[in-house]
Amino acid sequence: MTKFSAEHLINVFKNQVKANHRAMFVIVGEDPKQQIHILHGKLNQISNLSNVIWCYKNKNSETPLDKETKKLKNCENDKELEKWVKTYSPEYISYKENGKILGKTCDILILQDFEALTPNMMACSIETVRGGGAIVLLLDLEKSIKEIDTWKSELITQSVNEKLISRFNKRLFKSLVHLPCAMFLDSNLRVIDITSDNIENNKVLMEKEIQTTSDKCINYNSTLFRMCKTKDQISVLTSLVSHLDIDEPSVSSVIAERGRGKSAALGLAIVCAIEKNFPLILISSLFLDNVQAIFEFIIAGLDALEYKKMKDYKIRYTFESKKRLINKIEVVKDYRRTVEFVQSFEEPKAYPNLLVIDEAASIPLLYLKKLLRCKASIHGINSQWLRRDWQDFPNKANRIH
Repeated sequence: MTKFSAEHLINVFKNQVKANHRAMFVIVGEDPKQQIHILHGKLNQISNLSNVIWCYKNKNSETPLDKETKKLKNCENDKELEKWVKTYSPEYISYKENGKILGKTCDILILQDFEALTPNMMACSIETVRGGGAIVLLLDLEKSIKEIDTWKSELITQSVNEKLISRFNKRLFKSLVHLPCAMFLDSNLRVIDITSDNIENNKVLMEKEIQTTSDKCINYNSTLFRMCKTKDQISVLTSLVSHLDIDEPSVSSVIAERGRGKSAALGLAIVCAIEKNFPLILISSLFLDNVQAIFEFIIAGLDALEYKKMKDYKIRYTFESKKRLINKIEVVKDYRRTVEFVQSFEEPKAYPNLLVIDEAASIPLLYLKKLLRCKASIHGINSQWLRRDWQDFPNKANRIH
């Protein structure tokens, strides 16, 4: 087993940040939580990781970190850890209360008690980490392996008397070993290469993607394209803009998991439509709250193009459940253009030049037929919620159109 210096850790994380990808670190050893503040200090020099979420197994109301600091208050390393906690104030969320993590965004996610991780917790927590952020798994190897071998699902032990075999955690560990963006660290934070050339392969892949993204931005020479954070966002935005130039009615579908930047791409595509003088653009979804991110990226795109708020465009708000939500943007510079929200179950009073439907797979086809009477439509679909009977959704939408 080969060990690399901390310089390898820094270089790999730099490449992840440049590509706007999440990095994953697995600290293996005795009491790995004592290395958190040191690792955070190294990573924080490259990217600002101020927002911290710490997830742990729900044994009692006191967090594992609090118990540890009480035992070792006289240790110098623990004093540094306690100082780090006071500085960054991580938000503690137990695995049994994983619903609290939904909708949050963090810079660094710490997952303690590896043996207690479940597929649902992994899915809910990792998607909250922003691009360029970090995920840290704490793996007390001896403790975790022992508990994994005897682990029983808390959900079904009441109805099953036979000994259960824990497969997820073991398979997760094997998957991490072969994951290019995952780095295993020992108790001294030295990178352990327990796979075949994962570190070097990841470095080459990241550098290639960074260069491709940079080249595309230069070729387009556009402020909006430079706002894209990943190669995928640039590809999606390129495709959407090309569909805006088609004279015949067209349908485009953007399918991706949560947190991959669909809202950003849709918002920037709408700004491109505004630049092409589309007079009426409608955004539809089940709830107005669902499309606030799209409106925010529309505003960010207009600001990047040096549109002045109140002078060149105006924002209209509405209140729902005591929350102020954007429901309309009126652009008055040169030509009058309107971007407005419409409920998915309501037939629009005027048919738009462009219709953007967020979470389109959750809307019944009966309502989609009423909406899809426009020159162009774009559908944003979260593949996590795409049911099996909706896998052919893009073709169905094209037939309706």
